[in-house]
Amino acid sequence: MIRIACSVRRSFLFPADLPTACAYFSDVTRAIGRLPHIRLVNTYAPNHFRMLYHASELGIYRIRLYCDVQAQFDAKRRILRVTPLNGHLPVKARVTLSSLTAQATYASESVFQPAGGHTRVDYHLSLRATVPKLLGLQLVPDSVLERIAHTTAMWRIHEIADGLIERSIREFERGRRRGRKRSTE
Repeated sequence: MIRIACSVRRSFLFPADLPTACAYFSDVTRAIGRLPHIRLVNTYAPNHFRMLYHASELGIYRIRLYCDVQAQFDAKRRILRVTPLNGHLPVKARVTLSSLTAQATYASESVFQPAGGHTRVDYHLSLRATVPKLLGLQLVPDSVLERIAHTTAMWRIHEIADGLIERSIREFERGRRRGRKRSTE
């Protein structure tokens, strides 16, 4: 089995006041839609979801990691937490010559603070999994595979965090421009 554990922290300015930024990001289904390589596959209940991390590595291996999460926005402390959700049957690990499917653990925290007319967001994201070796790599030592998996996962987790920031800002500004355009018509 190969262990993957990676996390990233980012701070960024969101181009809206604090109440608007909190409302924008507390729509968790919208936020999930802004995450590269991650998509919503099931909604169990309000703010209880199954997400799928999916990527193709080296153009050869398809990786699918399912994560059950719950989202909670603490309005008083202005913190959005996405934490593991227990109580649902995990995905059975499957491995072939070119694909891997397994259950993983996803967590994130976004802390919102006023910053003039903008909002500062301190964002932390982590992904953890223990996955079987791909069949084509059975002869490669676990320690070597774990280093490769860690490097690849760190690259992807940075891509996910940076993508969330870039996509959220772009989509928010696009929506704001459309709103201004409609109001002048």
